[in-house]
Amino acid sequence: MRLSQPLYTHIITSNMNEKRFLIYLLILIFVLFSVMGVIIIETHIQHKQVSLLLEYEKLLGRYYNLYTSGESLDDQMTAQILGFAFYNYYGDPLYIHGTARPKIESTSERPFFNKERKSIVIQRDMMNPFIPIFRNMEDIEKYNQGYTQNIETQSKEYREQMIRYTYVEIIDPLIYSTVQKFKLLQFIIPVIIISIVFFIWHLYTKNISYRKQIGEQERLVVLGTAARTLTHEIKNPLSSIRLQSTIIKRSSCRLHEESLRIINEEVDRLSLLTERVGDYLRHPEGEPQRCDLNIEVSKTMKRYSHNLSYSTRDDVFPVHIDPDRFRSILENLLNNALQSESDHSDISIDLDTKDDQVVLIVKDKGKGIPPENLKHLFDPFFTTKSTGSGIGLAIVHSFVSAAHGDLKIESDPGMGTSVRITFPLLEKEEHLS
Repeated sequence: MRLSQPLYTHIITSNMNEKRFLIYLLILIFVLFSVMGVIIIETHIQHKQVSLLLEYEKLLGRYYNLYTSGESLDDQMTAQILGFAFYNYYGDPLYIHGTARPKIESTSERPFFNKERKSIVIQRDMMNPFIPIFRNMEDIEKYNQGYTQNIETQSKEYREQMIRYTYVEIIDPLIYSTVQKFKLLQFIIPVIIISIVFFIWHLYTKNISYRKQIGEQERLVVLGTAARTLTHEIKNPLSSIRLQSTIIKRSSCRLHEESLRIINEEVDRLSLLTERVGDYLRHPEGEPQRCDLNIEVSKTMKRYSHNLSYSTRDDVFPVHIDPDRFRSILENLLNNALQSESDHSDISIDLDTKDDQVVLIVKDKGKGIPPENLKHLFDPFFTTKSTGSGIGLAIVHSFVSAAHGDLKIESDPGMGTSVRITFPLLEKEEHLS
């Protein structure tokens, strides 16, 4: 059973539109939250800097008054102040304390942090007005030009004694750690947002996967109900057709012998199909028990008169599986290999162990499977053969999964197909002979 092309196209288009919308939405969320987070953090940092500058202005005003009144500043220095200095118009020191520079030539417009001493350094050019965080540079430049021209008209002695530059280095662990945390958050917040975006995307892909599984299960339920009803309704007419065909064959001449042969072959084919559908619909676990796959493969191989290659070690390979289910698995794989147009001598069965797994590999060198068909191999009733039922590999997949095994198919068109099945290996001493 396959979806009609218009419906299938509609489903694919709907999923693509949904995915595209979610991608755009996640990008928008990431950009908005990142920008908002950076703006909020930057605003907090600027607020701290403005508060720091205001405190600095108060400290500077007090020390400036003390210095101009001739009082000693050394007695006013606290342990919090690592360095303090006044410089004249030319950057030479008028008063210097602690870690202050012996000479200054330019100043930083904003406070900066000394990571080694974990301190805050503020430098100021007194010829400039108080520089806020948000400022109009044109107005500041006009003011500076006028003030500078006025100072330059003064005498050299005046400029040597005037206070132009100031320097202060303060230890303030609270402000330092707060600003550093905010700067760190500027990098952490985008990472967190990216993680949230990827988590949402992961949930979305999981949801898509679950929806596909639910849709597949619903489809299989409908398919199973229809197949079960169809199988039941076909069996009785087939029995009647076979019986009537036998009666006609016995009571008539050879005139209709070829027609009766064709009827019987078609009846056999439909009977086999109903049996295979029944295999697929019945409980896939069956009655699992400990069995040696080496023995089971050998028994199955005896049913085939073809020259098939079987390679294994003289050992036991115990697994927990229903023997009938395993024989059905192997028969389906061998039948597919025999129908692949491969030479019978090129069909091989390998049985071995790897780690704690029993590995069964069935290979052929037939025409192979087109890549676009590989994803549909386990779909019930999917087939490219004119006489195939499309149920064989679905049965194999169902029985292997029920035995906690794994099934992988690799195929190259024109080169052949390899089917690899693994089952959990039981402890050999637990194997019942």
